[in-house]
Amino acid sequence: MLARASATIEERPWLALAVIIAAGALLRFWDLGGPSLWIDEIASVSFARVPVHMLWSDWMVYETNPPLYYTLLNFWIALFGESEFAVRAMSAVLGLSAIAAVFAFTRALHSTMAGLAAAVFCALSAEQLGYSQEARGYMLGFVAATLAGFALIRIADAWRERAYALKELWPLYALYAGATTVALYTHTTFFVLPLLANAFIVWLWFFATPRRLGDALGWIGANLVVLALWAWWVMITIRQVQTGAETVSWIPSPTIKDTIAIMAHVVATRSFEIANIMFAAAFGAVMLWGWWKLPIERRVLTLVFGAGVPFVLLAISLAKPIFLERTLFWAQFSYLALLGVGVVTLPWARWRVAVAALVALVLVVDALNWSRVAYREPWRDIARILREQAQPGDVVLAGDAFSAVNFDYYCRRDGCGDLPVLAGASVRGKRGMGQFYEGPELSADNATALLADYRRVWVVVRTTENPSALLQHVAVEGDDLLNDSTERMSLTPWRIETAQ
Repeated sequence: MLARASATIEERPWLALAVIIAAGALLRFWDLGGPSLWIDEIASVSFARVPVHMLWSDWMVYETNPPLYYTLLNFWIALFGESEFAVRAMSAVLGLSAIAAVFAFTRALHSTMAGLAAAVFCALSAEQLGYSQEARGYMLGFVAATLAGFALIRIADAWRERAYALKELWPLYALYAGATTVALYTHTTFFVLPLLANAFIVWLWFFATPRRLGDALGWIGANLVVLALWAWWVMITIRQVQTGAETVSWIPSPTIKDTIAIMAHVVATRSFEIANIMFAAAFGAVMLWGWWKLPIERRVLTLVFGAGVPFVLLAISLAKPIFLERTLFWAQFSYLALLGVGVVTLPWARWRVAVAALVALVLVVDALNWSRVAYREPWRDIARILREQAQPGDVVLAGDAFSAVNFDYYCRRDGCGDLPVLAGASVRGKRGMGQFYEGPELSADNATALLADYRRVWVVVRTTENPSALLQHVAVEGDDLLNDSTERMSLTPWRIETAQ
């Protein structure tokens, strides 16, 4: 009976995939609009409000992320509004697309059953759930990278099979070029994708297929298309470096402990503290088995991406830190695929279903636990407190002009929009999104004069941004009203000392 059911699924996998996607939808859309947006999500909305022609101009020189996600979100908001649920829903839909993309990639990599197993793991992954519920471009990049990987498998298969004419393979080259370009215009760190893709193709052409000139020319043409489409953002990135935009200066240098923790999150679980490493080791063993069961060219492909992405990001981080969970996240398409292959190729057939169920159970418990314990920045609470307690003569002090612009999202929606906002002076100042801040920038030199007209200052402190240092000589601190147990944020009213 089990064999008959497996045969039916092999023949008609789409019904099973639809069920998996439906389960993924329940996780992704459940309480999607419940938590407050955090500062990067609010920034996404702020950028999505910018006219599209500005997003695709030199104005973007002070923003790390390319404009594609913001442009798509601009049109999405025009259709569905900018509530928490609405702005996150685009990522949730992309998260469902990711399940289908992982299925397609893993099916091409090994088999239909491995594809369905990988799709289940993708649907239940806390890593996938987290970025599917975040109004940022990471899920868009993940889907694009997975489709590029799918194109690479198909190209490798075609090159090994026989000599195809260019007109027969152009859809695969177009898929690779299009998906890679989408990824490159989602986040700057996706330059790693074409770098590693070319490393794989060079190996494939020299060592695993007949060295046909037509194949090489087709691949070179696809890369020239990518380079031509990407050229504008390359120039913007070069200008960012030359002008000292410092758009990634906040990223810390990765320690060994941080690196292990990040890898454990992407490979396995993210909410079990020290157990994350143990689960990563167990999942890694299954992945290694799955890798071993693949044909040689597929081993090289998954090795290039599975090991190459963290290696390149770590190597670059020795000079300029860019190694983060979010910049490594897209490599998970390779890990999920290997996990799926590993489970369905276990030497003990009777244990395959049990191991798959155990992995799925660990992932779903992790996802649910992550939804419970993940830190949520309490911007909605800040807006509520200000609405209830702020009075005429009060002013808000944000960390910088960028934060002041983003602060408007909740106050405009939740009834504290009439409260004036000051911005602490910063290196970036009124550049990029900060140029939409119309007020003055507060510094130690002008604090006394600028605050003379106010009775009380509400200081919003987030992580390392602490503008309260500007008030030491002109105000007296009150109690933190936010009571954030993690001490990552605070909201403190400062009374102006009018005598001074």
